[in-house]
Amino acid sequence: MMISVSEIRKKIPDEIIKTAIDIHGHMSPGLATGFKLILYALDQIIITPQDKVIIVSESVRCLQDAAFSISSYLNQKNKWRIYPKTYDVGKLSIQIHKNYDKHTESGELFRVVIEPHKVKSYPFFYNWLYQQEQEKTPLDQLVNEINSAPDEEIFKILPFSGKMTDLCHIMNKNLVVCPDCGEFTEKATLIKNKCRICAYFEK
Repeated sequence: MMISVSEIRKKIPDEIIKTAIDIHGHMSPGLATGFKLILYALDQIIITPQDKVIIVSESVRCLQDAAFSISSYLNQKNKWRIYPKTYDVGKLSIQIHKNYDKHTESGELFRVVIEPHKVKSYPFFYNWLYQQEQEKTPLDQLVNEINSAPDEEIFKILPFSGKMTDLCHIMNKNLVVCPDCGEFTEKATLIKNKCRICAYFEK
């Protein structure tokens, strides 16, 4: 029996939450935000087993783990073809591609973003989202506030062409060798002249 996205939005199955926590390592406000963003977006389209839907996280900040757990669940339960993908542009927002062909520009393609002025009504969520916390909010209190914020109020759907500019292609070819590990990485991602693996992770 198929389960609708609307049903999942009312009560997210424990299986989705557990998978995301297993991947991410712990529950987080980013996962809670990701669940809301992604399920809200998927609820805007009609999905059948014949469709191909790609959920694109525009951040590596927890959203991709939420996308993986939701897509995995829906693929198993409904036999839908939903796939997670990441374009790290540093934004806590997502893209939905449904049967989208970039060559013919056919299919559905849109972004879902958070509206900052609307989130101000939820101070714990707002302060976490825009890194303005004076002190750390207890996780359960923060997650509860995130869950209580109405999706239709705080999210906005934007049209999107999906076309990359020439600058994107130039940047992708701008590779350098990390002096520590010897692997190629994009110059723009270097931290103190090291790739992010060498800069952030202990050997």
